[in-house]
Amino acid sequence: MLCCGCSSRSPFAPIEYGETALRSVEPFDPNKQGTNHGEVLEVLQDDAIKTLMDHFTIKGQTELSIADVRRAALANNLSLQVSFYDPQIASETLRGQQAKFESTFSMSASRQKTVSPIFNPQTNTHIDTESTTTTITPALNIPLITGGAISLSDNWESDLSETQTGASKSFSDNASLSISQPLMRNAGEEYNTASIQLASYQYEIATAKTTIAVINTIQNAEFAYWNVYKAWHNLEIQKQQYNLYNQELEDARTLYETNKSKTLVDLYAFETDLAQQAAAVIQADNGVRLAIRKLKVLINESDLSLGDEIEPVPTTLPDMNRYTFDTQHIENMALTHRLELLQSEFEIASDVLQIKMGENQLLPELNLQVGYQWYGFDDESYSGATSDLFSGNNPTGLQFGITGSFPIGNEVAKANLQGAMLKRLQSIATKQSRELTVRKDVHNALDNLNSSWLTHIAALYQLDAAQKNHDGVKRLYKHNQVTSTTVTNAIMKLGQAKITLLQSEVNYQLAMVQLAAATGTLMGHSQIEWTTPTQKSKP
Repeated sequence: MLCCGCSSRSPFAPIEYGETALRSVEPFDPNKQGTNHGEVLEVLQDDAIKTLMDHFTIKGQTELSIADVRRAALANNLSLQVSFYDPQIASETLRGQQAKFESTFSMSASRQKTVSPIFNPQTNTHIDTESTTTTITPALNIPLITGGAISLSDNWESDLSETQTGASKSFSDNASLSISQPLMRNAGEEYNTASIQLASYQYEIATAKTTIAVINTIQNAEFAYWNVYKAWHNLEIQKQQYNLYNQELEDARTLYETNKSKTLVDLYAFETDLAQQAAAVIQADNGVRLAIRKLKVLINESDLSLGDEIEPVPTTLPDMNRYTFDTQHIENMALTHRLELLQSEFEIASDVLQIKMGENQLLPELNLQVGYQWYGFDDESYSGATSDLFSGNNPTGLQFGITGSFPIGNEVAKANLQGAMLKRLQSIATKQSRELTVRKDVHNALDNLNSSWLTHIAALYQLDAAQKNHDGVKRLYKHNQVTSTTVTNAIMKLGQAKITLLQSEVNYQLAMVQLAAATGTLMGHSQIEWTTPTQKSKP
């Protein structure tokens, strides 16, 4: 056991570290940390661009739906895991306040031995006297909900005195009952239970904040999912654009080699755009990796680590049905479900309670104390003294008193009360500001949803026109009626139209998620419920 105890560091022991660890920054040397391939550029060949494409393009290896993302974010998100503990901590604080009226049992025991000389005038000498006193005192303190307390105690005491001439002993049992009760300051059930109610409000506020964190986490996870969807499809579009440029280059090379209807300038123009498009594919490929990695951080799924090559492919398609909503109904829904407003209600109620407690502290301190004692004595044993306690042969003691005090000026209590009143005004202003923010969020979300839908319609027309333009220009180019520049411009406009349509679809989904969050709800077909964690389980 001793060896095991020595093997771990005491939590009271300071952390050992070198002074240079806090004051120095190590250099990063690429030659040591990586491989230097030199400054010589590889000679460009005809298949160089294709080699780059094959090297950088990633392949999806697993499927992931929006429902999977919501579930994983709720269960595994580390930031949300931290938030789940806040209500539990507040709950334990509340439990501690609820136990403030628990009774307390105490026990004290002591033994004292003294030796002292006593002068005997008859013999004109000092006689050594040895005294042994033993005291045992059990006590019970019972707090009252009115602010007072009842104290019960029983004091057993024995005295043994020994001298050269003889010994004497005595036993006593003294029982007492006392009651203390504040009459003004700190008095009353409402004041003394106010701390419990305050802790209850803090628990409700912590719960509301955690639910808000749940909503924000799921919303961010959905945003990340649709960004991954956009990144994947953007990569597909860029690859399609690459194939179009490559096909035009091959067609132009064939015409140049067969009938000389195309020139080297046409070939160089397509090669330039092909290389530029290859760079766009590489950037889109990297965009997929970054978007996936951000999603992985949010859902923290054990099967999808940050460093592995398992790349999830979104399987949930955008819902492009058009929806219209009654603005007033959505606004009322938000005012009902947004937990920020409920949080403000708890804050205002807490402030009102603080004001009432502050008003109580303005009162003078006036306390009533009443006590009663019973006495029992015996020369032989404790039991005899206890029997004598209830015999009624001994007189009883009575204590009655009133104590009072009042600070001159009482500025501390006045300042605390004024601060509580200002805090309430601040909470009311905060609630009004939050209500205004909720209404603004609803109107912004509805406008974004409508704008996203109209933009999607325009993007559909744009793609249709760009496709027709590309097909027409391609036919004209074969008959030498337009230049290669016109063809590359048509391909570029077609790619832009595809990306615009993709962005409009994603924006419509994000606008729907924002509308749900603005109303204090979440997208999906089932209700989300969460519980506070315990030491042996996850949330």
